[in-house]
Amino acid sequence: MLQSLSIRNVILISKLDLTLDGGMTVLTGETGAGKSILLDALSLALGERANTSYIKPGADQASVTASFTISTDSYVYNLLEEQGIEQEDSLVLRRVINSDGKSKAFINDQGVSINFLSEVGEKLIEIHGQFDQLLKADTHLDYIDAFAGLTKDVEKVKALYAVWKNKEKFLKETEALQAQNTQNCEFLKYALEELSRVEPNKGEEQKLIEEREFLQNRAKIIEAVSSAMELLTHENGAEHFFAASYKQIEKAAVLAPHKFENLIGSFERIHVELSEVSSCLEEFLQEDDESLGKLQSIEDRLFMLRSLARKHGKTVDELADLQEELQEKLKLIEGGEDSLKVLKEELEVARAEYFDAATILSQKRSKAIKEIDISVNNELPPLKLEKAVFKTALEILSENDWGPKGIEHIEFLIQTNPGMPFGSISRIASGGERNRFMLALKVVLAHAGYVASLIFDEIDSGIGGAVASAVGERLRKLSNNLQIIAITHSPQVASYAQHHLHIEKGSLGEEVIIRVDRLDMIMRQEEVARMLAGETITNEARAAAATLLKVGA
Repeated sequence: MLQSLSIRNVILISKLDLTLDGGMTVLTGETGAGKSILLDALSLALGERANTSYIKPGADQASVTASFTISTDSYVYNLLEEQGIEQEDSLVLRRVINSDGKSKAFINDQGVSINFLSEVGEKLIEIHGQFDQLLKADTHLDYIDAFAGLTKDVEKVKALYAVWKNKEKFLKETEALQAQNTQNCEFLKYALEELSRVEPNKGEEQKLIEEREFLQNRAKIIEAVSSAMELLTHENGAEHFFAASYKQIEKAAVLAPHKFENLIGSFERIHVELSEVSSCLEEFLQEDDESLGKLQSIEDRLFMLRSLARKHGKTVDELADLQEELQEKLKLIEGGEDSLKVLKEELEVARAEYFDAATILSQKRSKAIKEIDISVNNELPPLKLEKAVFKTALEILSENDWGPKGIEHIEFLIQTNPGMPFGSISRIASGGERNRFMLALKVVLAHAGYVASLIFDEIDSGIGGAVASAVGERLRKLSNNLQIIAITHSPQVASYAQHHLHIEKGSLGEEVIIRVDRLDMIMRQEEVARMLAGETITNEARAAAATLLKVGA
Protein backbone atom coordinates (compact mmCIF):
# COMPACT_ATOMS: atom_id res chain seq x y z
CA MET A 1 0.00 0.00 0.00
CA LEU A 2 0.98 3.65 -0.37
CA GLN A 3 2.72 4.53 2.88
CA SER A 4 3.88 8.08 2.32
CA LEU A 5 4.12 10.79 -0.32
CA SER A 6 6.70 13.59 -0.31
CA ILE A 7 6.37 16.44 -2.80
CA ARG A 8 8.89 19.19 -3.46
CA ASN A 9 8.31 22.17 -5.77
CA VAL A 10 5.49 20.66 -7.83
CA ILE A 11 3.22 23.38 -9.34
CA LEU A 12 1.92 25.22 -6.20
CA ILE A 13 3.38 22.86 -3.61
CA SER A 14 6.75 23.88 -2.16
CA LYS A 15 6.94 21.14 0.41
CA LEU A 16 4.39 18.54 1.44
CA ASP A 17 4.84 15.28 3.34
CA LEU A 18 1.87 12.93 3.69
CA THR A 19 1.63 9.74 5.70
CA LEU A 20 -1.19 7.45 4.63
CA ASP A 21 -2.96 4.55 6.31
CA GLY A 22 -4.58 1.32 5.24
CA GLY A 23 -8.33 0.99 4.95
CA MET A 24 -10.35 3.86 3.50
CA THR A 25 -9.08 7.45 3.44
CA VAL A 26 -10.98 10.41 2.00
CA LEU A 27 -9.49 13.68 0.86
CA THR A 28 -11.84 16.65 0.88
CA GLY A 29 -11.62 20.39 0.35
CA GLU A 30 -13.07 23.26 -1.61
CA THR A 31 -13.05 23.12 -5.39
CA GLY A 32 -9.66 24.38 -6.61
CA ALA A 33 -7.93 23.66 -3.31
CA GLY A 34 -5.27 21.56 -5.04
CA LYS A 35 -6.51 17.98 -4.92
CA SER A 36 -5.67 17.48 -8.59
CA ILE A 37 -2.09 18.64 -7.93
CA LEU A 38 -1.66 15.82 -5.43
CA LEU A 39 -2.80 13.31 -8.04
CA ASP A 40 -0.53 14.86 -10.67
CA ALA A 41 2.40 14.60 -8.29
CA LEU A 42 1.67 10.97 -7.44
CA SER A 43 1.29 10.17 -11.13
CA LEU A 44 4.81 11.50 -11.72
CA ALA A 45 6.19 9.10 -9.11
CA LEU A 46 4.34 6.28 -10.88
CA GLY A 47 5.94 6.99 -14.25
CA GLU A 48 3.60 9.49 -15.92
CA ARG A 49 5.15 11.64 -18.66
CA ALA A 50 6.48 14.95 -17.36
CA ASN A 51 7.60 18.37 -18.53
CA THR A 52 8.84 21.59 -16.95
CA SER A 53 5.28 22.85 -16.37
CA TYR A 54 5.23 20.66 -13.25
CA ILE A 55 8.08 22.66 -11.68
CA LYS A 56 6.99 25.36 -9.23
CA PRO A 57 7.84 28.85 -10.57
CA GLY A 58 11.24 29.95 -9.28
CA ALA A 59 12.46 26.42 -8.50
CA ASP A 60 15.26 24.58 -10.33
CA GLN A 61 13.68 21.16 -10.09
CA ALA A 62 10.65 19.27 -8.82
CA SER A 63 10.67 15.89 -7.11
CA VAL A 64 8.11 13.40 -5.85
CA THR A 65 8.83 10.38 -3.63
CA ALA A 66 6.25 7.67 -2.99
CA SER A 67 6.95 4.94 -0.45
CA PHE A 68 5.07 1.62 -0.54
CA THR A 69 4.84 -1.47 1.60
CA ILE A 70 4.34 -4.60 -0.48
CA SER A 71 3.61 -8.22 0.37
CA THR A 72 6.38 -10.80 -0.08
CA ASP A 73 4.39 -12.60 -2.80
CA SER A 74 3.81 -9.44 -4.83
CA TYR A 75 4.40 -9.67 -8.59
CA VAL A 76 6.48 -6.49 -8.21
CA TYR A 77 9.29 -8.56 -6.65
CA ASN A 78 9.67 -10.45 -9.95
CA LEU A 79 10.06 -7.16 -11.83
CA LEU A 80 12.66 -5.89 -9.35
CA GLU A 81 14.63 -9.13 -9.49
CA GLU A 82 14.82 -8.96 -13.29
CA GLN A 83 16.40 -5.49 -12.99
CA GLY A 84 18.78 -6.49 -10.20
CA ILE A 85 17.14 -4.15 -7.68
CA GLU A 86 17.57 -5.27 -4.08
CA GLN A 87 14.38 -6.06 -2.17
CA GLU A 88 13.89 -4.03 0.98
CA ASP A 89 11.19 -3.66 3.62
CA SER A 90 9.67 -0.78 1.69
CA LEU A 91 9.67 0.17 -1.98
CA VAL A 92 10.54 3.80 -2.74
CA LEU A 93 9.72 5.34 -6.12
CA ARG A 94 11.26 8.74 -6.83
CA ARG A 95 10.96 11.08 -9.79
CA VAL A 96 13.03 14.22 -10.39
CA ILE A 97 12.27 16.81 -13.09
CA ASN A 98 14.93 19.41 -13.89
CA SER A 99 14.42 22.87 -15.36
CA ASP A 100 16.14 21.75 -18.59
CA GLY A 101 13.26 19.32 -19.17
CA LYS A 102 15.23 16.20 -18.30
CA SER A 103 13.61 13.69 -15.99
CA LYS A 104 15.15 10.97 -13.83
CA ALA A 105 13.54 7.96 -12.17
CA PHE A 106 14.70 5.91 -9.19
CA ILE A 107 13.53 2.79 -7.37
CA ASN A 108 15.15 2.25 -3.97
CA ASP A 109 17.71 4.90 -5.02
CA GLN A 110 18.72 2.89 -8.09
CA GLY A 111 18.34 4.66 -11.43
CA VAL A 112 15.74 3.10 -13.74
CA SER A 113 14.04 3.99 -17.02
CA ILE A 114 10.75 5.89 -17.00
CA ASN A 115 9.11 2.93 -18.76
CA PHE A 116 10.22 0.56 -16.02
CA LEU A 117 9.06 2.98 -13.33
CA SER A 118 5.66 3.07 -15.05
CA GLU A 119 5.55 -0.73 -15.28
CA VAL A 120 6.20 -1.04 -11.54
CA GLY A 121 3.79 1.80 -10.74
CA GLU A 122 0.95 0.04 -12.56
CA LYS A 123 1.41 -2.96 -10.28
CA LEU A 124 1.37 -0.89 -7.08
CA ILE A 125 -1.50 1.55 -7.33
CA GLU A 126 -4.35 2.36 -9.66
CA ILE A 127 -5.67 5.88 -10.05
CA HIS A 128 -9.22 5.44 -11.23
CA GLY A 129 -9.75 7.02 -14.62
CA GLN A 130 -6.01 7.21 -15.40
CA PHE A 131 -4.38 3.81 -15.07
CA ASP A 132 -7.58 1.78 -14.72
CA GLN A 133 -6.70 -1.66 -16.10
CA LEU A 134 -10.36 -2.70 -16.13
CA LEU A 135 -11.01 -0.33 -19.05
CA LYS A 136 -8.56 -2.32 -21.19
CA ALA A 137 -10.29 -5.29 -22.83
CA ASP A 138 -7.04 -7.23 -23.11
CA THR A 139 -6.87 -7.44 -19.29
CA HIS A 140 -10.37 -8.84 -18.75
CA LEU A 141 -9.37 -12.46 -19.33
CA ASP A 142 -6.61 -12.09 -16.72
CA TYR A 143 -9.13 -10.76 -14.19
CA ILE A 144 -11.40 -13.76 -14.80
CA ASP A 145 -8.48 -16.16 -14.27
CA ALA A 146 -7.37 -14.39 -11.08
CA PHE A 147 -10.95 -14.32 -9.76
CA ALA A 148 -11.40 -18.06 -10.36
CA GLY A 149 -7.89 -19.07 -9.23
CA LEU A 150 -6.95 -20.57 -12.59
CA THR A 151 -3.23 -19.80 -12.54
CA LYS A 152 -2.12 -23.45 -12.82
CA ASP A 153 -4.62 -24.12 -15.61
CA VAL A 154 -3.37 -21.08 -17.53
CA GLU A 155 0.27 -22.13 -17.09
CA LYS A 156 -0.55 -25.62 -18.38
CA VAL A 157 -2.29 -24.22 -21.47
CA LYS A 158 0.60 -21.84 -22.07
CA ALA A 159 3.16 -24.67 -21.90
CA LEU A 160 1.13 -26.95 -24.21
CA TYR A 161 0.68 -24.10 -26.67
CA ALA A 162 4.45 -23.63 -26.80
CA VAL A 163 4.97 -27.37 -27.46
CA TRP A 164 2.33 -27.34 -30.21
CA LYS A 165 3.76 -24.27 -31.92
CA ASN A 166 7.34 -25.55 -31.70
CA LYS A 167 6.32 -28.79 -33.40
CA GLU A 168 4.39 -26.84 -35.99
CA LYS A 169 7.44 -24.70 -36.68
CA PHE A 170 9.70 -27.75 -36.97
CA LEU A 171 7.27 -29.43 -39.37
CA LYS A 172 7.18 -26.35 -41.58
CA GLU A 173 10.96 -26.16 -41.59
CA THR A 174 11.19 -29.85 -42.50
CA GLU A 175 8.60 -29.44 -45.25
CA ALA A 176 10.58 -26.51 -46.58
CA LEU A 177 13.66 -28.70 -46.59
CA GLN A 178 11.75 -31.42 -48.39
CA ALA A 179 10.61 -28.90 -50.99
CA GLN A 180 14.26 -28.22 -51.76
CA ASN A 181 15.11 -31.87 -51.44
CA THR A 182 17.71 -32.28 -54.17
CA GLN A 183 19.54 -29.06 -53.50
CA ASN A 184 19.56 -29.62 -49.73
CA CYS A 185 20.66 -33.22 -50.05
CA GLU A 186 23.60 -32.21 -52.21
CA PHE A 187 24.60 -29.43 -49.82
CA LEU A 188 24.24 -31.58 -46.71
CA LYS A 189 26.11 -34.51 -48.29
CA TYR A 190 28.95 -32.22 -49.36
CA ALA A 191 29.13 -30.57 -45.92
CA LEU A 192 29.04 -33.95 -44.17
CA GLU A 193 31.66 -35.40 -46.49
CA GLU A 194 33.89 -32.41 -45.72
CA LEU A 195 33.35 -32.82 -41.99
CA SER A 196 33.85 -36.59 -42.20
CA ARG A 197 37.22 -36.12 -43.88
CA VAL A 198 38.30 -33.91 -41.01
CA GLU A 199 36.51 -35.87 -38.23
CA PRO A 200 36.59 -32.99 -35.67
CA ASN A 201 36.62 -33.84 -31.98
CA LYS A 202 35.66 -31.69 -29.01
CA GLY A 203 38.73 -30.39 -27.19
CA GLU A 204 40.99 -31.20 -30.13
CA GLU A 205 41.94 -27.60 -30.84
CA GLN A 206 43.36 -27.06 -27.34
CA LYS A 207 45.33 -30.31 -27.52
CA LEU A 208 46.81 -29.31 -30.87
CA ILE A 209 47.74 -25.88 -29.55
CA GLU A 210 49.53 -27.45 -26.58
CA GLU A 211 51.39 -29.93 -28.82
CA ARG A 212 52.35 -27.14 -31.20
CA GLU A 213 53.76 -25.09 -28.34
CA PHE A 214 55.86 -28.10 -27.30
CA LEU A 215 57.23 -28.62 -30.78
CA GLN A 216 57.94 -24.92 -31.21
CA ASN A 217 60.04 -25.07 -28.01
CA ARG A 218 61.50 -28.46 -28.96
CA ALA A 219 65.12 -27.29 -29.39
CA LYS A 220 65.32 -25.81 -25.89
CA ILE A 221 63.57 -28.83 -24.39
CA ILE A 222 65.91 -31.32 -26.17
CA GLU A 223 68.93 -29.31 -25.09
CA ALA A 224 67.82 -29.44 -21.47
CA VAL A 225 66.96 -33.17 -21.60
CA SER A 226 70.26 -34.03 -23.37
CA SER A 227 72.22 -32.12 -20.75
CA ALA A 228 70.39 -33.96 -18.03
CA MET A 229 71.14 -37.28 -19.79
CA GLU A 230 74.83 -36.47 -20.10
CA LEU A 231 75.10 -35.44 -16.44
CA LEU A 232 73.66 -38.81 -15.51
CA THR A 233 75.34 -41.23 -17.95
CA HIS A 234 78.69 -39.59 -18.87
CA GLU A 235 81.87 -41.38 -17.73
CA ASN A 236 82.17 -38.62 -15.14
CA GLY A 237 78.42 -38.38 -14.60
CA ALA A 238 76.17 -39.04 -11.65
CA GLU A 239 75.77 -42.78 -12.38
CA HIS A 240 79.58 -43.27 -12.47
CA PHE A 241 80.21 -41.53 -9.15
CA PHE A 242 77.17 -43.17 -7.60
CA ALA A 243 78.45 -46.64 -8.64
CA ALA A 244 81.90 -45.89 -7.18
CA SER A 245 80.32 -44.70 -3.95
CA TYR A 246 78.14 -47.81 -3.84
CA LYS A 247 81.22 -50.10 -4.13
CA GLN A 248 82.92 -48.38 -1.20
CA ILE A 249 79.85 -48.81 1.01
CA GLU A 250 79.65 -52.47 -0.02
CA LYS A 251 83.24 -52.92 1.17
CA ALA A 252 82.36 -51.32 4.47
CA ALA A 253 79.27 -53.49 4.79
CA VAL A 254 81.37 -56.65 4.51
CA LEU A 255 83.28 -55.58 7.63
CA ALA A 256 80.18 -54.40 9.56
CA PRO A 257 77.01 -55.81 7.96
CA HIS A 258 74.55 -54.73 10.61
CA LYS A 259 75.71 -51.10 10.55
CA PHE A 260 75.13 -50.63 6.81
CA GLU A 261 72.05 -52.79 6.20
CA ASN A 262 69.61 -49.84 5.87
CA LEU A 263 72.08 -47.76 3.90
CA ILE A 264 72.66 -50.57 1.41
CA GLY A 265 68.87 -50.71 0.88
CA SER A 266 68.76 -46.99 0.20
CA PHE A 267 71.63 -47.27 -2.29
CA GLU A 268 69.78 -50.05 -4.09
CA ARG A 269 66.59 -48.01 -4.37
CA ILE A 270 68.51 -44.98 -5.66
CA HIS A 271 70.27 -47.22 -8.17
CA VAL A 272 66.89 -48.44 -9.49
CA GLU A 273 65.43 -44.91 -9.66
CA LEU A 274 68.53 -43.54 -11.44
CA SER A 275 68.16 -46.31 -14.00
CA GLU A 276 64.49 -45.44 -14.48
CA VAL A 277 65.30 -41.74 -14.91
CA SER A 278 67.94 -42.58 -17.52
CA SER A 279 65.50 -44.83 -19.37
CA CYS A 280 62.78 -42.15 -19.37
CA LEU A 281 65.19 -39.53 -20.70
CA GLU A 282 66.45 -41.87 -23.39
CA GLU A 283 62.86 -42.82 -24.35
CA PHE A 284 61.87 -39.13 -24.53
CA LEU A 285 64.80 -38.38 -26.87
CA GLN A 286 63.89 -41.33 -29.10
CA GLU A 287 60.22 -40.23 -29.25
CA ASP A 288 61.28 -36.71 -30.11
CA ASP A 289 63.23 -38.03 -33.08
CA GLU A 290 59.96 -39.49 -34.36
CA SER A 291 58.05 -36.15 -33.88
CA LEU A 292 60.39 -34.05 -36.00
CA GLY A 293 57.82 -33.90 -38.84
CA LYS A 294 54.76 -33.33 -36.63
CA LEU A 295 54.84 -29.53 -36.36
CA GLN A 296 53.80 -28.93 -39.95
CA SER A 297 51.03 -31.52 -39.76
CA ILE A 298 49.69 -29.88 -36.58
CA GLU A 299 49.74 -26.47 -38.25
CA ASP A 300 47.90 -27.97 -41.24
CA ARG A 301 45.32 -29.61 -38.95
CA LEU A 302 44.65 -26.41 -37.01
CA PHE A 303 44.29 -24.44 -40.23
CA MET A 304 41.84 -26.99 -41.63
CA LEU A 305 39.70 -27.07 -38.48
CA ARG A 306 39.58 -23.30 -38.09
CA SER A 307 38.82 -22.76 -41.78
CA LEU A 308 35.93 -25.22 -41.57
CA ALA A 309 34.63 -23.57 -38.39
CA ARG A 310 34.66 -20.12 -40.03
CA LYS A 311 32.86 -21.50 -43.05
CA HIS A 312 29.96 -22.72 -40.92
CA GLY A 313 30.00 -19.84 -38.42
CA LYS A 314 30.94 -22.14 -35.56
CA THR A 315 33.78 -22.62 -33.12
CA VAL A 316 36.12 -25.59 -33.63
CA ASP A 317 34.59 -27.36 -30.62
CA GLU A 318 31.10 -26.97 -32.15
CA LEU A 319 32.01 -28.78 -35.39
CA ALA A 320 31.36 -32.24 -33.93
CA ASP A 321 27.82 -31.22 -32.87
CA LEU A 322 27.29 -29.62 -36.29
CA GLN A 323 28.22 -32.92 -37.92
CA GLU A 324 25.55 -34.74 -35.87
CA GLU A 325 22.97 -32.02 -36.60
CA LEU A 326 23.58 -32.21 -40.36
CA GLN A 327 23.34 -36.00 -40.23
CA GLU A 328 19.92 -35.72 -38.53
CA LYS A 329 18.69 -33.22 -41.12
CA LEU A 330 19.90 -35.41 -43.95
CA LYS A 331 18.21 -38.38 -42.33
CA LEU A 332 14.91 -36.47 -42.15
CA ILE A 333 15.15 -35.39 -45.77
CA GLU A 334 16.12 -38.83 -47.01
CA GLY A 335 13.37 -40.30 -44.85
CA GLY A 336 10.96 -38.35 -47.02
CA GLU A 337 7.28 -38.97 -46.42
CA ASP A 338 7.91 -41.30 -43.49
CA SER A 339 9.62 -38.52 -41.53
CA LEU A 340 6.90 -36.03 -42.38
CA LYS A 341 4.21 -38.52 -41.38
CA VAL A 342 5.77 -38.96 -37.92
CA LEU A 343 6.11 -35.20 -37.45
CA LYS A 344 2.49 -34.61 -38.52
CA GLU A 345 1.27 -37.24 -36.07
CA GLU A 346 3.28 -35.64 -33.27
CA LEU A 347 1.89 -32.23 -34.22
CA GLU A 348 -1.69 -33.50 -34.14
CA VAL A 349 -1.16 -35.02 -30.69
CA ALA A 350 0.32 -31.73 -29.41
CA ARG A 351 -2.60 -29.75 -30.86
CA ALA A 352 -5.13 -32.11 -29.30
CA GLU A 353 -3.46 -31.89 -25.88
CA TYR A 354 -3.48 -28.09 -26.07
CA PHE A 355 -7.11 -27.99 -27.23
CA ASP A 356 -8.27 -30.35 -24.48
CA ALA A 357 -6.55 -28.29 -21.78
CA ALA A 358 -7.79 -25.02 -23.30
CA THR A 359 -11.35 -26.39 -23.47
CA ILE A 360 -11.27 -27.33 -19.79
CA LEU A 361 -9.92 -23.86 -18.99
CA SER A 362 -12.68 -22.30 -21.09
CA GLN A 363 -15.33 -24.26 -19.18
CA LYS A 364 -13.91 -23.06 -15.86
CA ARG A 365 -13.87 -19.50 -17.17
CA SER A 366 -17.51 -19.80 -18.27
CA LYS A 367 -18.47 -20.91 -14.77
CA ALA A 368 -16.57 -17.98 -13.22
CA ILE A 369 -18.17 -15.54 -15.68
CA LYS A 370 -21.67 -16.54 -14.60
CA GLU A 371 -20.74 -15.89 -10.97
CA ILE A 372 -19.15 -12.52 -11.81
CA ASP A 373 -22.10 -11.37 -13.94
CA ILE A 374 -24.61 -12.20 -11.20
CA SER A 375 -22.50 -10.46 -8.54
CA VAL A 376 -21.88 -7.31 -10.60
CA ASN A 377 -25.54 -6.99 -11.62
CA ASN A 378 -26.54 -7.26 -7.94
CA GLU A 379 -24.29 -4.28 -7.24
CA LEU A 380 -25.91 -2.04 -9.88
CA PRO A 381 -29.37 -1.15 -8.46
CA PRO A 382 -28.06 0.48 -5.25
CA LEU A 383 -25.73 2.55 -7.45
CA LYS A 384 -28.74 3.92 -9.36
CA LEU A 385 -27.99 1.73 -12.36
CA GLU A 386 -31.09 -0.42 -12.00
CA LYS A 387 -31.83 -0.29 -15.75
CA ALA A 388 -28.32 -1.27 -16.71
CA VAL A 389 -27.12 -4.80 -17.37
CA PHE A 390 -23.56 -6.09 -17.13
CA LYS A 391 -22.35 -9.17 -18.97
CA THR A 392 -19.06 -10.80 -19.79
CA ALA A 393 -18.83 -11.84 -23.42
CA LEU A 394 -16.90 -15.02 -24.15
CA GLU A 395 -16.17 -15.63 -27.82
CA ILE A 396 -14.54 -18.85 -29.02
CA LEU A 397 -11.92 -17.86 -31.56
CA SER A 398 -11.00 -19.46 -34.84
CA GLU A 399 -7.96 -21.72 -34.66
CA ASN A 400 -5.73 -19.10 -36.26
CA ASP A 401 -6.40 -16.83 -33.28
CA TRP A 402 -5.79 -19.39 -30.54
CA GLY A 403 -2.99 -18.33 -28.25
CA PRO A 404 -1.01 -19.13 -25.10
CA LYS A 405 -3.93 -17.88 -22.95
CA GLY A 406 -6.50 -20.12 -24.59
CA ILE A 407 -9.08 -20.34 -27.34
CA GLU A 408 -11.40 -17.47 -26.42
CA HIS A 409 -11.67 -13.71 -26.21
CA ILE A 410 -13.27 -12.24 -23.10
CA GLU A 411 -14.57 -8.71 -22.65
CA PHE A 412 -16.69 -6.90 -20.06
CA LEU A 413 -19.75 -5.27 -21.68
CA ILE A 414 -22.64 -3.13 -20.43
CA GLN A 415 -26.11 -2.10 -21.55
CA THR A 416 -27.21 1.16 -19.98
CA ASN A 417 -30.90 0.93 -20.97
CA PRO A 418 -33.21 -1.85 -22.17
CA GLY A 419 -33.14 -2.24 -25.93
CA MET A 420 -29.78 -0.53 -26.28
CA PRO A 421 -26.83 -2.49 -27.65
CA PHE A 422 -24.12 -3.82 -25.37
CA GLY A 423 -20.75 -2.14 -25.58
CA SER A 424 -17.52 -1.55 -23.70
CA ILE A 425 -17.69 0.44 -20.47
CA SER A 426 -15.41 3.17 -21.79
CA ARG A 427 -17.50 3.63 -24.96
CA ILE A 428 -21.07 3.22 -23.73
CA ALA A 429 -21.18 4.71 -20.24
CA SER A 430 -21.10 8.39 -19.34
CA GLY A 431 -18.47 9.61 -16.91
CA GLY A 432 -20.65 9.19 -13.83
CA GLU A 433 -22.02 5.83 -14.98
CA ARG A 434 -18.57 4.57 -15.84
CA ASN A 435 -17.34 5.41 -12.34
CA ARG A 436 -20.15 3.42 -10.77
CA PHE A 437 -19.77 0.48 -13.15
CA MET A 438 -16.09 0.37 -12.35
CA LEU A 439 -16.84 0.49 -8.62
CA ALA A 440 -19.26 -2.42 -8.92
CA LEU A 441 -16.65 -4.41 -10.83
CA LYS A 442 -13.92 -3.61 -8.34
CA VAL A 443 -16.08 -4.73 -5.43
CA VAL A 444 -16.62 -8.11 -7.12
CA LEU A 445 -13.03 -8.47 -8.38
CA ALA A 446 -11.35 -7.14 -5.25
CA HIS A 447 -8.94 -10.11 -5.08
CA ALA A 448 -8.31 -10.36 -8.81
CA GLY A 449 -5.81 -7.57 -9.42
CA TYR A 450 -2.14 -6.83 -8.88
CA VAL A 451 -2.53 -3.48 -7.14
CA ALA A 452 -2.99 -3.12 -3.38
CA SER A 453 -4.11 0.53 -3.54
CA LEU A 454 -6.94 2.25 -5.42
CA ILE A 455 -7.50 5.97 -5.76
CA PHE A 456 -10.91 7.26 -6.80
CA ASP A 457 -11.07 10.84 -8.02
CA GLU A 458 -14.57 12.24 -7.47
CA ILE A 459 -16.35 8.95 -8.08
CA ASP A 460 -19.40 10.65 -6.55
CA SER A 461 -19.66 13.08 -9.50
CA GLY A 462 -23.29 13.73 -10.41
CA ILE A 463 -24.83 11.67 -7.61
CA GLY A 464 -26.01 12.29 -4.10
CA GLY A 465 -28.23 11.01 -1.32
CA ALA A 466 -28.78 7.25 -1.19
CA VAL A 467 -26.64 6.60 -4.28
CA ALA A 468 -23.69 8.47 -2.79
CA SER A 469 -24.19 6.52 0.42
CA ALA A 470 -24.14 3.27 -1.59
CA VAL A 471 -20.89 4.38 -3.23
CA GLY A 472 -19.37 5.14 0.16
CA GLU A 473 -20.52 1.80 1.54
CA ARG A 474 -18.88 -0.08 -1.35
CA LEU A 475 -15.65 1.88 -1.03
CA ARG A 476 -15.58 0.93 2.65
CA LYS A 477 -16.22 -2.69 1.67
CA LEU A 478 -13.35 -2.57 -0.80
CA SER A 479 -11.07 -1.21 1.92
CA ASN A 480 -11.33 -4.54 3.73
CA ASN A 481 -9.01 -5.95 1.05
CA LEU A 482 -7.35 -2.90 -0.50
CA GLN A 483 -6.13 0.51 0.48
CA ILE A 484 -8.76 2.99 -0.74
CA ILE A 485 -8.11 6.70 -1.18
CA ALA A 486 -11.11 8.71 -2.38
CA ILE A 487 -11.12 12.36 -3.40
CA THR A 488 -14.70 13.42 -2.85
CA HIS A 489 -17.17 16.28 -2.52
CA SER A 490 -19.83 13.96 -1.13
CA PRO A 491 -20.51 14.05 2.63
CA GLN A 492 -22.11 10.60 2.35
CA VAL A 493 -18.94 9.11 0.83
CA ALA A 494 -16.73 10.94 3.33
CA SER A 495 -18.72 9.58 6.25
CA TYR A 496 -17.68 5.98 5.46
CA ALA A 497 -13.94 6.69 5.67
CA GLN A 498 -11.74 5.49 8.49
CA HIS A 499 -9.28 8.35 7.88
CA HIS A 500 -10.00 11.89 6.71
CA LEU A 501 -7.56 14.38 5.16
CA HIS A 502 -8.49 17.97 4.38
CA ILE A 503 -6.71 19.96 1.69
CA GLU A 504 -6.71 23.75 1.71
CA LYS A 505 -5.15 26.43 -0.45
CA GLY A 506 -3.84 29.54 1.29
CA SER A 507 -1.16 32.17 1.02
CA LEU A 508 2.10 32.97 2.74
CA GLY A 509 2.99 36.53 1.79
CA GLU A 510 2.83 36.56 -1.99
CA GLU A 511 3.26 32.80 -2.22
CA VAL A 512 0.32 30.46 -2.74
CA ILE A 513 0.64 27.38 -0.54
CA ILE A 514 -1.27 24.12 -0.15
CA ARG A 515 -1.63 22.31 3.14
CA VAL A 516 -3.13 18.97 4.07
CA ASP A 517 -4.44 18.31 7.58
CA ARG A 518 -5.43 15.03 9.22
CA LEU A 519 -8.85 15.48 10.86
CA ASP A 520 -9.88 14.04 14.20
CA MET A 521 -13.53 13.12 14.86
CA ILE A 522 -14.58 16.62 15.94
CA MET A 523 -12.89 18.19 12.92
CA ARG A 524 -14.40 15.52 10.66
CA GLN A 525 -17.90 16.37 11.85
CA GLU A 526 -17.28 20.03 11.12
CA GLU A 527 -15.92 19.24 7.63
CA VAL A 528 -18.84 16.93 6.76
CA ALA A 529 -21.22 19.64 8.02
CA ARG A 530 -19.51 22.13 5.69
CA MET A 531 -19.92 19.71 2.81
CA LEU A 532 -23.63 19.47 3.62
CA ALA A 533 -24.37 23.15 4.27
CA GLY A 534 -21.83 25.12 2.27
CA GLU A 535 -20.21 28.30 3.60
CA THR A 536 -22.58 28.79 6.56
CA ILE A 537 -22.51 25.76 8.84
CA THR A 538 -25.72 25.38 10.82
CA ASN A 539 -26.44 23.29 13.89
CA GLU A 540 -28.78 21.22 11.72
CA ALA A 541 -25.88 20.51 9.37
CA ARG A 542 -23.70 19.50 12.31
CA ALA A 543 -26.42 17.17 13.58
CA ALA A 544 -26.84 15.66 10.10
CA ALA A 545 -23.05 15.25 9.86
CA ALA A 546 -22.99 13.45 13.21
CA THR A 547 -25.71 11.09 11.96
CA LEU A 548 -23.84 10.37 8.73
CA LEU A 549 -20.59 9.64 10.56
CA LYS A 550 -22.42 7.32 12.93
CA VAL A 551 -23.97 5.41 10.00
CA GLY A 552 -20.65 5.31 8.13
CA ALA A 553 -18.79 3.98 11.14
